[in-house]
Amino acid sequence: MPSIIFENHDYFSESNCFSLGYAENFADKKFSPNWHEHIEILVCKKGNATITLDDRKYSFAKNNIIIVNPNVIHSFKGVENAGFYCMHIDSSFIKVNFENVRNTLLTEFIEYDQKLLEIFDELCATYNSDDCLKTAKIKILLLKLLILLFENHSTDNAYSTYNSKAYKRTKNVMSYIESNFSNELTLNQLAAIANINKYQLAREFKAATGKSVFQYINHLRCKAASAMLKNGASVTEAGESCGFKNLSYFSATYKKYIGVLPGKTKPR
Repeated sequence: MPSIIFENHDYFSESNCFSLGYAENFADKKFSPNWHEHIEILVCKKGNATITLDDRKYSFAKNNIIIVNPNVIHSFKGVENAGFYCMHIDSSFIKVNFENVRNTLLTEFIEYDQKLLEIFDELCATYNSDDCLKTAKIKILLLKLLILLFENHSTDNAYSTYNSKAYKRTKNVMSYIESNFSNELTLNQLAAIANINKYQLAREFKAATGKSVFQYINHLRCKAASAMLKNGASVTEAGESCGFKNLSYFSATYKKYIGVLPGKTKPR
């Protein structure tokens, strides 16, 4: 699953109301903190890992299910060769079909639910099939999955950070960074967007994401540069386009976050 800051999910359409991906063999790698307006469902198939949802940490092992409610900052740290499915469900699909409960929060951690797992496996199999009725069957399975979740795993208790002003400010800053990472960014500039001083921003951002503001910016820039390099861009072009003004600094930072020098990233 690609790690991005604010996921717009413009791939959703009338016939494609969800996305599904699988990741494995990523021991000791960490997916960058991100947030979005859609429900995300994670199902662990092997190994174990740690999921952070705002300031809450969960141990994630085989057959566990994690529900990421809308607008929750989340990140994933994998160990022991964990493998998991990640599904995003379009918020408009939920709005249309679950109008009366669409703002209901779901339980974040489900240790085991056989029926949910069976439906999820059937959904995955259908998604990967060549069935001519695939789209219609997927929608039916999504409805079944969501009905089970809202009936059996909803919660009336708001999580501690769900309406937190600090987390809302952090998410606004994250969205701004994603849209402007190729430009010069300063802590004072970002603090002004959040309407707080730079010291408070630094504390709140670190608490919400586990990264400093500039660790976050540089990681995002390096991932964007990596995509450009894989598409054939030169090292200089990728570095400059992603906000690095100094080629040597770009190379050192890229190696820190991606694990190799920019010149070692091969085109697709």
